[in-house]
Amino acid sequence: MANNKKVSVIVPVFNAEKHLRKSVESVINQTYSNWELIIVNDGSTDSSPKICDEYSDNDNRIVVIHQQNFGVSMARNTGIKAATGDYVVFLDADDEFDRNLLEDNIEIIEENEADILIFNFKHVKNGNPAENGYSLNEIFCGDNKTFFENELCRLMKFDLMNASWNKIIRRDFLVNNNIQFDELFSIFEDAMFSVKICRYAKTICINSKSYYYYYVWNHGSLRTKLSPNRFDAIKKLYELETDYCTDHDDNDKQLRCFDELFCHNLVVYMQTVSVNPELKTKEGKNMLRTVCNDVIVRQAFENYIKMEQISFKRKIIGLCLLMKMPGMILRLFRLKKSLKKS
Repeated sequence: MANNKKVSVIVPVFNAEKHLRKSVESVINQTYSNWELIIVNDGSTDSSPKICDEYSDNDNRIVVIHQQNFGVSMARNTGIKAATGDYVVFLDADDEFDRNLLEDNIEIIEENEADILIFNFKHVKNGNPAENGYSLNEIFCGDNKTFFENELCRLMKFDLMNASWNKIIRRDFLVNNNIQFDELFSIFEDAMFSVKICRYAKTICINSKSYYYYYVWNHGSLRTKLSPNRFDAIKKLYELETDYCTDHDDNDKQLRCFDELFCHNLVVYMQTVSVNPELKTKEGKNMLRTVCNDVIVRQAFENYIKMEQISFKRKIIGLCLLMKMPGMILRLFRLKKSLKKS
């Protein structure tokens, strides 16, 4: 029986006092009751620790772990190590579960003896939930080869590969394959984790119904901030993706999908560097020069600028990169920013 299976819900928390209660309540209100909630307080300095302890005192299914601020990757790994459930699912401290998430999806993953189940989500902006457009006529469950060939690129198109929180994962699968979050990175760590689990899973299910509410706040995304090792993180993700492709003989389509994502992430990174007010022009040029001189980056951009769906502006940026013109890239992005302001 699916309801005999215990689910470990892992929530990393850092200064989340504004939204934490709604997140925790969305677990407490699940129609499925056999769960444990592991809240990892990652060195919060607001009232989050007090809120966490309050819930733990009132429900013996809720466990709180307080640790120093080591970052989201280590917080999630702490949660995985502490988990005792048959399955693991992640929840960010400012998001919410649909009340049927566990009941509906544990039944599917159990029936199909899958290692992973991927479910859909809704973006919530200004209080308005919106579907992301991904749909299936029926639930997909298949082996790794079938998933790779038929579903992987579609999932990438609709951002279902980028997050860890839209997946239910068999815990012994994680343990047996020694899969964890890369603690070197606090950006793209979700996508790296997703690639690893999809690469090694024997059976994967997809439920295109939305069960997760991903809140888009106005304070900006980590994706558009200039973290110190962001370029390294982009390259590491691409390395994992291309390694995944080597497991399959027929991989041209998937490699193109990963090339496009890699170059998209690099364009966003170059734009962030170019318009960052804290960087001097010389520093920005040097960072862009590193990108332009990277052999793997150049190989990917040679394919990227030939893709029909790529905009003319992005092709110009790609050509500047291939011609090793970091100064021109910087000026183009700064010009774009100034035109938006005027």
